Amino acid sequence: MERFRPGGMSEEEARRYASAVGMDTGENEDGDEDPGRRSDRLRRRRRMLLVGGPPAAIVILLAIWLAFLSLMTMAANNAVIHKNYKTAVSRYEIVARVDPWLERWRVHYNLGTAQLLDGRLDQAQTSLETALKTAPKADMVTVTRQDGTTDRIRNPLAPECLVRTNLYAVHVTAWRNAVSAGNTAEAQTRRAAMTEAAGECEVTPPPEEPDPTPSPSPSPTPEPSPEPSPSPTPTASSQPSPDPSSSPSPAPSTGSSSTPTPGSSSSPTPGSSSSPTPGSSSSPVPTPSKSPGDSKRDKLRERNEDANPTRGPGPGGGGGRRW
Repeated sequence: MERFRPGGMSEEEARRYASAVGMDTGENEDGDEDPGRRSDRLRRRRRMLLVGGPPAAIVILLAIWLAFLSLMTMAANNAVIHKNYKTAVSRYEIVARVDPWLERWRVHYNLGTAQLLDGRLDQAQTSLETALKTAPKADMVTVTRQDGTTDRIRNPLAPECLVRTNLYAVHVTAWRNAVSAGNTAEAQTRRAAMTEAAGECEVTPPPEEPDPTPSPSPSPTPEPSPEPSPSPTPTASSQPSPDPSSSPSPAPSTGSSSTPTPGSSSSPTPGSSSSPTPGSSSSPVPTPSKSPGDSKRDKLRERNEDANPTRGPGPGGGGGRRW
């Protein structure tokens, strides 16, 4: 084994050994490579490049293509997150053009969803219907309801149900637009398409038929309710109540101390303007003018002052003036 160590064999011995075992280096005594062997070596190299070059180039191009798809899809998703739906639609359209093979249902599903969010209902319907043709079918799964019962439904996270749910949303939105516009035929068509779009997948219940009628009710309800409720309340409680409680009260109090019996039995006109008003809160509404009441109260005071000197000392004397 000593001869196989580095330096244990001379160059001549190494050359003879290489030629004996078929490992001739093809170099001459000057150290130059033999032209024949050099051409063979270059031929083998070209053959290796021809055989391995195209696959390597394909792999490189495929990696660049996949990287572009991933980055463009991420950019479109980011636009959706930031609610920039027009940009998201344009980026998903680029992905749809450059990706004709990988998960075609997902490409059209993303594009249709972005178009739905951007309000392009017709384009969204076309994209989602295209995605539904190639989407894998949904399997049956067991779910537990809120009340503890179990049920067998289509997997809501399966590609088929994802596409059907968004397609169902397209028809619901179009139905609402048709109802708002008063297009009855379009509304009926869209409502029938809701059931077909949902298929066997579980979706939210469709809106009721009288859904367009509640839409006008929210608008009138909040508007009239704030205005009538504050205005009648203060006018009925604060406006009439100060007038009958404050102004007529001095007249009966002075009249009752001097002429209790004649004042209540002789003339109901002045008494009705003063005595019923404190008890009835609704009577002030038909008497908005205050000038007749003031004049009557003034006349009542004058008559009471005139009647006091002529009355007898007793409350039932009967010698007073009738007013």
